[in-house]
Amino acid sequence: MKLDLSKIHYPKYDSKTPSIAILNNGEENKLDNFEIYLEDIIGIRAHGSSKVIKLPTCLNKKLAYLTGVILGDGSIAKPIKRKKGGFYWSVRITGEYEYIKIVSKILFKIFNYIPLIYPDKRRENSWYIALNSLIIHRFFNRVIGIKFGAKNGKTSWLENFCRNKDVFGCFLAGFTDSDGYVSKNYIGIIQKDKKFLEKLKMKSYELLNINFNGPYVNRKICNEIVGWIITINNKNKMKEFLETVPMRYKNRNIIY
Repeated sequence: MKLDLSKIHYPKYDSKTPSIAILNNGEENKLDNFEIYLEDIIGIRAHGSSKVIKLPTCLNKKLAYLTGVILGDGSIAKPIKRKKGGFYWSVRITGEYEYIKIVSKILFKIFNYIPLIYPDKRRENSWYIALNSLIIHRFFNRVIGIKFGAKNGKTSWLENFCRNKDVFGCFLAGFTDSDGYVSKNYIGIIQKDKKFLEKLKMKSYELLNINFNGPYVNRKICNEIVGWIITINNKNKMKEFLETVPMRYKNRNIIY
């Protein structure tokens, strides 16, 4: 599936300072007339930045995996206005240090961008990747379609990942690595949005022949449901899942 990279240009924010397209002949052009040279772009940099970000033109497996990670343990913040002008653009991914290093390598392979890694002071043994790139922020928000803040109830963009079983498998892998639980006894995926888990369960069966149980209530606060879970408890089905879904982290030390 081809991606509509023209959405990187955002007139609401770019009327005075559009981002710059780097063309394969070495020329640079403003992104306010994107369609003229779309096929010639090899990278994009934000106005005032020296970093050239490479962007995938189609929905590939690495990108699908990374999107699953962001949906699970990531967040995309609304642009925050700076006192000195312009805006802050922030995408964060949280996890254990070894996992964060894996994700960092994938980010570099996709975008040619080396992210910063910081300790997460809110949790013990937790770290986060800070992506302060306007271009990457726009890419996941506008091109891929992930909304700001809470992601529940906003899953129409997921259809793009369900058109190819290999792409969907990588998306499911990233989501499970970030927001799932893998043990010797069960595999579980937790989310606030029941409808999203129902859709994920349906597509997992249709595309990969993976059959989750649930969704079941996973957590309540003051009698209000705040979390749902889908699970696989059968040992043989667990083994099939781990052999089918190409996770990079949570299945490495599992003994069948």
